[in-house]
Amino acid sequence: MDAIFVSVRTGYWLKVLEFNSTSDWSQLKSGLETVLDHDSDVYMQLQNVRHDWAYPLHRVGRHDHSQLASLLLCAGLPVDTPDSDGHTLLHGAAEGGHLQLVKLLLEHGADVDVQGSRGDTPLMGATECGYLEVAKVLVQARADTSLRDSNGRTALDLANLLGRTELVHYLKRFSH
Repeated sequence: MDAIFVSVRTGYWLKVLEFNSTSDWSQLKSGLETVLDHDSDVYMQLQNVRHDWAYPLHRVGRHDHSQLASLLLCAGLPVDTPDSDGHTLLHGAAEGGHLQLVKLLLEHGADVDVQGSRGDTPLMGATECGYLEVAKVLVQARADTSLRDSNGRTALDLANLLGRTELVHYLKRFSH
């Protein structure tokens, strides 16, 4: 079962808030806002029996909960935590076309060139799914357009293969 444990220490008191996969995400957001509104030391820990430590954060990314992601990141959750496929939240946000979340993650220092277990990058994900504006933000953040996946393809190769003409025209300007 996925769970997020938030430990709040105020003086000598320690309170642990637990949210699991059956919890309402708005309840988690409300709980975190309450915690962060007080001058408390906050420690957040993710636990998952499958050892997929990033799952709760990735779930936030897939559903474009930018505000909740911001709360989790401000509370100290590492921005580049990979899931079992080596994908980070930036991969999910790029593949989902969540432009504001992509910008937020980059502001929090997300690795724009992080590669999953198959060598795929967030730029490749945005390209594959046809999100030109997301691709532009990633390239402006200095995404390496020459990186190749495990099949030897770049983001430009994927755009060509999938017939994403606007992305082809855009990415050609940055190919080496």
